[in-house]
Amino acid sequence: MGSAVKPGSKFPSMEVLWTAFTEAQYRRYLVSEEAQECYASAWNCFESSLTKLRLDLKGPKQSAQEQRFAKSVHERMTEQLKLGEASARSINTHLSVIHTFTKWASEQGHLINHHGIAYMIAKKQYPDVLTPGQIKALIEYKPKNSLEERTRLIALLILDTGLQIDEALSVLKNDLILLGSRVKIRPDHGRQQRFVPLSPYAIPQLYCYKTNPVHSSPYLFSSINGKKLLQRNAVRDLSALQRKIGIPEGGWTKFRHTFALTYIRNGGDVLALQDILGHANPNVTMGYVLEMEKLKSKHGLYSALGKMPR
Repeated sequence: MGSAVKPGSKFPSMEVLWTAFTEAQYRRYLVSEEAQECYASAWNCFESSLTKLRLDLKGPKQSAQEQRFAKSVHERMTEQLKLGEASARSINTHLSVIHTFTKWASEQGHLINHHGIAYMIAKKQYPDVLTPGQIKALIEYKPKNSLEERTRLIALLILDTGLQIDEALSVLKNDLILLGSRVKIRPDHGRQQRFVPLSPYAIPQLYCYKTNPVHSSPYLFSSINGKKLLQRNAVRDLSALQRKIGIPEGGWTKFRHTFALTYIRNGGDVLALQDILGHANPNVTMGYVLEMEKLKSKHGLYSALGKMPR
């Protein structure tokens, strides 16, 4: 990585400016490895448009080329969608990085305007939720190795708490407050620290895993070298476990949605659910719940694990 560009420095190349931008984001937000990969992917996706931007222009000429840049990015997005190179959701994720970059570059004085390029229209989709039978199969499954044990416990933790997968992978052993039946979720990506309740069913299983001398990492769920487990590896392990158990394959969001749906359907309060899920706006929680209600008519218990026999 190159050195950061100071505000007012003279006409860096676009590659240098992008490097400075990513370094500034990493320092400010301590972004995860997956987010860093997303930044790199966004550059690869829109490199042809970005490298055409000249930073030595002034006034109307600079404004005109920035408009051409916005048009070029939109054309590239349309082309990707048409050729099936990426989904609208993936394209929009990359575009959000471009938006952040152009805003940062304008604040640094390298661009005149921050152009808000319109996102692609992506059909709002929610993953299927687990059935009671599938939850029971997961709970009763006897792991054959340490990878299966780790993946099964991550799944049970998310089913019990509604954590996002990155939050679950970031939990340290010291974050488990077992006497208080809760887990501490550390602040990250603009989210505030919060405490999420644990059910009586989950506590002894998490305690046994936490105190196993084989797991010497400070992370509750670590890689083989003791570092934080990467999301892509957790997704890979989940797919393998779901095939083994006979559960239709799906990502970790399915487990979070299963928690939220069962919570509401069995009397849980929307505002309490908002706090548990970490949503800043209660309308987000309510809208999510209403959409899920349209998709499923029957489900299990108040929490996916809360009323399981101890």
